[in-house]
Amino acid sequence: MNTSSHHSPGNFFDRIRLAGFARQDDGAWAAGVCAAVADRLGWSRGVVRIVLIVLALCGGLGVLLYGLAWLMLPGQSGRIHAQDMLTGDITGGNVAALALTVVGICSPGFWTGIGAAIVAGLAVWLLAATSRQHAGPADIDA
Repeated sequence: MNTSSHHSPGNFFDRIRLAGFARQDDGAWAAGVCAAVADRLGWSRGVVRIVLIVLALCGGLGVLLYGLAWLMLPGQSGRIHAQDMLTGDITGGNVAALALTVVGICSPGFWTGIGAAIVAGLAVWLLAATSRQHAGPADIDA
């Protein structure tokens, strides 16, 4: 499919393409996500793969991130699976990327991690709010 038919200036997906990430066919183990991230950031592909595996084993976050990146990062041709799905072009790659994303979201460890992040965020907010209440007027302006 020719993806240029649904490109427009300022389009969300065009901005993703401009970020410089492109899923790689060459040297890819699966969908080329780790290769795309490694090449864009100038890191070793092996390091990115190890980080993703560790994140996947520690609560499923790596599975979610891989699925989302597979959906959102363009391939070397510029094709983005999420964009294709929105225009009704459903392929095996689209379905696999979406399924992996859903598996990542449904992982019990993912929700435990989200819960921990929410609790940590609330704790930081509470500490910040408490410190503002105890600060004098001179402290707030400084």
